[in-house]
Amino acid sequence: MKVGNQHKTMNGTLSKRAKQSAANITEVNTAGGFAMARRVTEPRRRLPGGWQMQDVLWCYGDCMYADGKAILPDAHGICWHQGEGYYLRASGRESQFALGKPNLRPVEGLYGQAGKYGEHELRPGRHPGEAEAVGDFFGRVCTAFRETAGGYAGYHAMGMMFAYAARPEILAKYGTFPGLWLEGEAAAGKTRFAEWLMHLQGFRASAGIGLRCCDQAGLAQQLENYSSLALWGDEYRPGLGKAKDALIRASTKAGAKPRSAKGARRPIGTTLLMVGEAPPGAGMGSRFSSVHLSAAQRRGDHMNWMEATKDCFFVFWRLAMERREEFVALLACWLEAYLRTELPGMDARKKLARGIGYGGWKAMSSLIERGAFAEFMRVRQ
Repeated sequence: MKVGNQHKTMNGTLSKRAKQSAANITEVNTAGGFAMARRVTEPRRRLPGGWQMQDVLWCYGDCMYADGKAILPDAHGICWHQGEGYYLRASGRESQFALGKPNLRPVEGLYGQAGKYGEHELRPGRHPGEAEAVGDFFGRVCTAFRETAGGYAGYHAMGMMFAYAARPEILAKYGTFPGLWLEGEAAAGKTRFAEWLMHLQGFRASAGIGLRCCDQAGLAQQLENYSSLALWGDEYRPGLGKAKDALIRASTKAGAKPRSAKGARRPIGTTLLMVGEAPPGAGMGSRFSSVHLSAAQRRGDHMNWMEATKDCFFVFWRLAMERREEFVALLACWLEAYLRTELPGMDARKKLARGIGYGGWKAMSSLIERGAFAEFMRVRQ
């Protein structure tokens, strides 16, 4: 991130307002959530259990979110918040955004199609019945993920993706944010499953970063390009080298740098979503929560429906952005409840990883149920 007198944006010359206060324009080179400099003296908002909300501005390709509110760019691509302007660069700090920039389309609402359960579409304009539409859609998406994964591992994978919305708070609380690792034999559908998971955060990438062909420097740059959004690393195989493995492990820790003798750069930006063969050894495996995919354990074929509706999956993530403080509080409650559960044979690191996925899915479910109930009561009144 650069702060100073930038007089150009990715869309052209700055607006008159921006020129008048060019020192207040911040050029953002990381997509996702980054910590804002504190300009107030009051303490961060405290949540139950000792959790604290972090001051985070979430940057996307078409908008930004701060304090639960969508901020749309002006004609020159600048989003204004508390008297300061922000714009997301066309490229990251040192390289292009390999997975593109996710969009949350804050002015479009989700509409259900009359008489068709689970059939929804996006249209211009948010509407009062959107909570009910999102609830119906969530149930249909959950069924598809569960049956595709062959069980509740589908819910867990969704929960791990949702939990990124609380990644700043989880890092502050535990000093780590475990990633998700999709493994399984060839032709098990790992790539397609990962693509659907990435759509939950507003991405439209159909392939991840090829870990076999991407060098260490390129991987480090992409980790810096995304902050508190999943970075999809594809085609993992043992033998990539100690330097890459160090980067993968370091991506799960707060402000970590790889311990390799060569290539120790800047702090890692985000946590990887790994796809490929099983993680090698306990040191790597304990830092990720693994989901095994197999064609044999699949309980239903939802391919056509998922492909037709995947561009709408981001509405759940958008909801978490709009009600992020509530989402974080719910995740904290469910996660701590999971951590208090006796699970013989599971070490603390693996238990935290499993608990974050559990908490992420339960928090989203609770958020949607509350919204649907509130809408029901409003209509009833």
